[in-house]
Amino acid sequence: MIGMERHENNRPDRRIIDLADTADHTITLYDHFADCVRLGRYLTIPGTDIYVTSDQIRDRRPGTPLARLSADSAAVAAIFSRDPIVAETALLPLARSALHSTGLDHEKMERLFALIIDNAQQSRVRESAREVALRRFRESEIRTLENDLGNYIAPARRRLQSFLGVLDDIAQGRMTPGEFHQEFVDFTRNVAGRIDFGVFSICLDGIMIHPKIPLEAKVGVVDELMRFPKLLQRELLTNALVKGRANAELLRYIRKTVLSSLTAEAVVEIRLLEAYKRRKLTSDQIRRALDGEMDIAVVQALSEDDDIAIRV
Repeated sequence: MIGMERHENNRPDRRIIDLADTADHTITLYDHFADCVRLGRYLTIPGTDIYVTSDQIRDRRPGTPLARLSADSAAVAAIFSRDPIVAETALLPLARSALHSTGLDHEKMERLFALIIDNAQQSRVRESAREVALRRFRESEIRTLENDLGNYIAPARRRLQSFLGVLDDIAQGRMTPGEFHQEFVDFTRNVAGRIDFGVFSICLDGIMIHPKIPLEAKVGVVDELMRFPKLLQRELLTNALVKGRANAELLRYIRKTVLSSLTAEAVVEIRLLEAYKRRKLTSDQIRRALDGEMDIAVVQALSEDDDIAIRV
């Protein structure tokens, strides 16, 4: 979250919002996604702690979380999402909008695709956007993209279903914590980069709060999280810390491990994100803190809990 967002090029390109409609929901969703980008986070559904997934982008029926996803917000997702599956899936509604648009609307779609091709963080997204645009948004090309993406993530989704059986085994005592640890390591290696972060995080949250999964098994998961890339580590550890049903002993272990194993900067990032998820800090307060402006709420967030207090 924190450290990389001080650079201006992490701000979503204002040309995208300039192409947007002026409806309030469009601006709100754009600004929310922009906030996620500035904080170095995975995209979430506005007003919730739910991460955006490819399923939500595909299923935009009335009443679903992204039912009112508009072209400009989908472009932000395609360009800036830290989740490669979500970023590439965001091309699908854009491409279909381009296919069915005419005149000025079609020109807008073309400009959005040009922005994606030039700026998307994920190489697969840049390549897919280029292929779709070169073929003039033909339905056959869009279906090919959709099928290729489905085939890419299908093995990981099947592996997830298999791993859910492992969770039942450890919860029912049919597996030792050591055996579970090996299964968890194998699972993460198999699905890395091929499953939505939002789907993976639900699985991890379930492990942490499940009352029948032994503490030793959960500790092993925490130890593995300390080896994860920084972004995943920060999101998953803070999720565990804010879940009300998590075991108190587990929370103490997480805090102790974070303090003893990570750099001071990483610890501060985790404490700030934890406070943000608890609604104790706003994104603006966090950004000001990164620039050295420590208001009282930030100081309190960094000083809570004697076992992990940070000197500010």
